[in-house]
Amino acid sequence: MSDKIFVKGILFKRPEVGAPEWVKGKLAVNPEILAKFVEENKAHKSAKGWLNIDLKNSKDGTLYLELNTWKPQGQTADLQPIKEDPTLKALRDNHNAQVKENAITQEEADNLPF
Repeated sequence: MSDKIFVKGILFKRPEVGAPEWVKGKLAVNPEILAKFVEENKAHKSAKGWLNIDLKNSKDGTLYLELNTWKPQGQTADLQPIKEDPTLKALRDNHNAQVKENAITQEEADNLPF
């Protein structure tokens, strides 16, 4: 397990007493500190370019933000197609042939009595 990386430049605060139910908390952001933190941790970006941050609860109940450094293992950009089951392929081909055989022409459809 790697060391925790605490997010710098963002603070999460619980809502004030008496805040409406829909207010779940506050974020305070220091743009300069956060920008430096993001720059220093670009290596932890997801495949889609995001830095993922977890809001966690410490043992003493304090909330904190931790950089999520998890990356999927064994995945490559060159994914191989799944080999098709021959039985399923035969069933699908048979179904498609029956549908085609039972299909009617546009002229037949135009002459239906309803």
